[in-house]
Amino acid sequence: MKAVYKYPLRIDDYQSVLMPMGAKILCIKVQNGTPCLWALIDKEQTYDEAVTIRCAGTGHDIKDNVEYIDTIMVAGGALVFHFFKVLD
Repeated sequence: MKAVYKYPLRIDDYQSVLMPMGAKILCIKVQNGTPCLWALIDKEQTYDEAVTIRCAGTGHDIKDNVEYIDTIMVAGGALVFHFFKVLD
């Protein structure tokens, strides 16, 4: 059985998110002032994996080993952050 789960994030350069193996990241949006990642997960998956998320402001350096997820705006659009999944 599959379901969409939410994972709150921080505005940090790198962070690790524990989610079931094979989870498909759908998007990142701001909910009640908190950035959140939504992923389609298999509820029957018994193994978790740590997924590294990179958050970068506009103009910040980004290494090549990433996959784009989404962009959010906070502080009324004054700050823009781009989120990426770090690939192994």
